[in-house]
Amino acid sequence: MNHKLTRQVHCGGEGKCYVRQYGQDGFSHYQAECDQSLAKVGEECVKDGQPACSDDMKDRLMCSNGKFTLDTACKKGCLLRAPDGSPFQCAENAAKAISDTPPKKK
Repeated sequence: MNHKLTRQVHCGGEGKCYVRQYGQDGFSHYQAECDQSLAKVGEECVKDGQPACSDDMKDRLMCSNGKFTLDTACKKGCLLRAPDGSPFQCAENAAKAISDTPPKKK
């Protein structure tokens, strides 16, 4: 062991690295969190199956075996939040989902 701190994952999302506070059993608890909503292909990731957008907002990525891989090359870019609230969609899929939604009854 070289007794040096090293960064294991890059927290490239807007929230970067932060501490989340939550209450449990009447006590305050703290947990380090890493916002990996924006990443590069090949970067290390924390949770397999976790989607993200590429840091240039062009592609949808997926965490697989500890690394971000290209999931979908988006034609119109990747949305961190689609208009319907769902995260990490290609813009063309989000637009299609909205047009497929039946109009609300009055």
